[in-house]
Amino acid sequence: MDLRIFGITPEQAKLGAKLLDYQPFILSDDLQTGIAYDWLYGDTDRYGYHDPGRYVVDKSTVPAEVWERFASANGRLRFMYDHWIEQICSLARRKNSVTDIACNSGYFLQRFAQRGFKTCIGYDRLDKSECFEFLGEITGLCTHFVHKAYDSWRHSVDGCEPADVVIASAIMVHLSDPLYFLKFLADMTIDTLFLFTSVAHSADYSIYYHAPNKYDKEAQFPICFDVNWVSVPLLMLGLEKTGFKNVTEVVWDDSWLPQEWAKDYKFLICQK
Repeated sequence: MDLRIFGITPEQAKLGAKLLDYQPFILSDDLQTGIAYDWLYGDTDRYGYHDPGRYVVDKSTVPAEVWERFASANGRLRFMYDHWIEQICSLARRKNSVTDIACNSGYFLQRFAQRGFKTCIGYDRLDKSECFEFLGEITGLCTHFVHKAYDSWRHSVDGCEPADVVIASAIMVHLSDPLYFLKFLADMTIDTLFLFTSVAHSADYSIYYHAPNKYDKEAQFPICFDVNWVSVPLLMLGLEKTGFKNVTEVVWDDSWLPQEWAKDYKFLICQK
């Protein structure tokens, strides 16, 4: 999302660089955010630019090659996100409310608010309230943040209410109870669910787990497995059994992140 079109000031851009990180925002001609550079180059960056705690680049402080690759990677991430949102909006039959589970800074909600959704609510385990306040001030769009996480012990988010459209982007991959989470998403979805998650390319009904506690060192068994791959047959069965009658796969486009990156994920618009 390019915040320059809203007349962001240099002081606001500097504040944005402190608040935003994971999602792809353009703050100024010299400041951008987003994780795509790290996804594509974080393990092999010959320039030594790898800071997993922050995903912000100031053009004046990094080699030109880093800036070019960072801007290109996160530009592709923006195109990809916006392509998903366009497809969701074209297929959704109800377009009043949207809920984003694990919303981060609220990129998706800002875009849905731009498209006329009246109620745009995001939940996250990290406190992103300042990000939402900042973006609301810049864009003038109305979105709401709730500092609550999905609870894998109880398979729910306290107080979460059903919405016309539900977004679950890159969260199911990090949960130990992906099938329960799928049921929770179905319960929260009135019309359309968008699901972006990793998959295993096996023909059986299976879930493959990474070694425990990759990200959350304090999580206790059995909710300590924070990277998983659900087999495609099991994922599709789960969607069918939880009430989704139509599932449309958003097909990879060459404006997105590279196909080699995308091959182990599914991008699904699921409708009741």
